[in-house]
Amino acid sequence: TSAYSPATGFISTTEDIVKLLEFLNDENSSSILSLESKKSMQSRISTGEKDREYGLGLQINRVFKHWIIGHSGGMAGFISEAAIDLKTELAVAVFTNRIGANAYAIAMSVFGFFHIIEKSKTTKALKNSHRYEGVYRDRWDDVVIVTLRNQLIMFSVSANRPDIKPTVLIQKSGDTFVIKKDDRYASIGEIVTFSEIKKDKAQILKIGG
Repeated sequence: TSAYSPATGFISTTEDIVKLLEFLNDENSSSILSLESKKSMQSRISTGEKDREYGLGLQINRVFKHWIIGHSGGMAGFISEAAIDLKTELAVAVFTNRIGANAYAIAMSVFGFFHIIEKSKTTKALKNSHRYEGVYRDRWDDVVIVTLRNQLIMFSVSANRPDIKPTVLIQKSGDTFVIKKDDRYASIGEIVTFSEIKKDKAQILKIGG
């Protein structure tokens, strides 16, 4: 049907898509499109949705006050998202082979976490962070632990945008942390303990007493 006409089905790589994004953001290069054309493509038209607008063949989103240009893609069995931050020049290309995958949320989360790192007031790294990183399972949900500078970030595997108000863990001593910021559990100040360390990897995550 005509609904599928934009889905050309071309084959590419994440590296090539990133090069295209970088070209669209390069104010000095006109090897494929003229500078005037690229400027026109980035002219914003309101969609009625907050922080989501449209250009000429480009989706234009705002993540933490940064303008992101790019576009999604999809065919039967495949979903993708490619975008570049106009200010930081960070480009992200996400290819998935699952029609239900939220490639858009994955890409926007990368931009969001990059912004959190940029805003961080410290350059110190958390020692032995690999000991705590991973996926932990409980009776309600699976949670992911990742490191951002000197702190741990905890979020649900089902979270669409884990970069928005993530649960932040600050090291208290050794394998014990305290929840500094929290949007999911409302447990600010609670103790988080990692235990059963095997081959320098925690097996158990315990929240509270």
